[in-house]
Amino acid sequence: MSPYMAYDQYVMLDGNGNPVVFDDDGTSLDSFRSSHLMVIRADVATEISKTFARSLILELRQIEAEGKCLAALGEHHVRVAPNGKVKLRGVQILSNPLPAARLAYLQQNYHSASTIIDGLFGQRIPPDIQHLTYLMRTDFAVRAMFPIHASLVPMTSYPALYKELHDYVKFKIPKHHFHAILLVLQNVPNVANWQQVVSTNSVLSTTLNFNQGSSYTIPTNIYNQTCLYPEQKTALRMLGIPKGNQISITPYQIALIRPLRFFDFKRNRIAHRMEAGLCANGMTLQRYFSAKGSDIVTRVRFPLVIPYIQLELQRRGLLSQLDLNPLFN
Repeated sequence: MSPYMAYDQYVMLDGNGNPVVFDDDGTSLDSFRSSHLMVIRADVATEISKTFARSLILELRQIEAEGKCLAALGEHHVRVAPNGKVKLRGVQILSNPLPAARLAYLQQNYHSASTIIDGLFGQRIPPDIQHLTYLMRTDFAVRAMFPIHASLVPMTSYPALYKELHDYVKFKIPKHHFHAILLVLQNVPNVANWQQVVSTNSVLSTTLNFNQGSSYTIPTNIYNQTCLYPEQKTALRMLGIPKGNQISITPYQIALIRPLRFFDFKRNRIAHRMEAGLCANGMTLQRYFSAKGSDIVTRVRFPLVIPYIQLELQRRGLLSQLDLNPLFN
């Protein structure tokens, strides 16, 4: 029996095992790419480009779930429906390769898919898409998160995705994982100097400057203090650290509080995003303000925050406990 099998009704194999491809209702990748905008201003992927990338990844995930793999994957195998969803045509599916060979083929399949996705954007690959395709090429072990990578979430679900992850990380997972993720955030672009990044944008700075920014100060120690003062106690409580008998904050605790302030700022921004658009009377919105605009500027200035959180959760075996798929549909 041939190791190849046909992939859906549009493909059959000739006597030599070569695919014969029939016309279908999709368009070629070149045609799709030339007729749709893939990136909006400030390098944010359009919704149709995200649909394309996610559906391509889901095709591979389905093939893998069936215990199979592709012999090869290239742009000429891709057909695209009007809504951006991908179907593979003319591919050869290996139905019974040896385990080691299947693993090698699957790795190559995801690598090829990453090249196709990058090619969709040309010279303007958004930073979060770059993060996704880099993982597809280099970190096969985390492939379960590829279809729910933050770069692919619709803009309408972007705030809900952060809220879901924030609350899960802060309140549900073991505290040592929470603390480790906070420390990782310090390495994400624009996070170490996040207040400076935020202060130059009027939409974001409204949240930062609420109560004169007191919510985001670092409660450093005071000379000759004899006990923790209220702001320090609150910070430790938010970290889930018992204060015990300590009289001052340790350097390690300060190192956790710094990213915690940013971590909570992004959550607070969602809850208070409409306040930035209020007119002076406090009753009506400014003409050109929109919640979507607030979400876009947050995504532009901090494009890798959610992907880094997801990746840390995935590597710790914690991401699968969340059902994020509804946010991507």
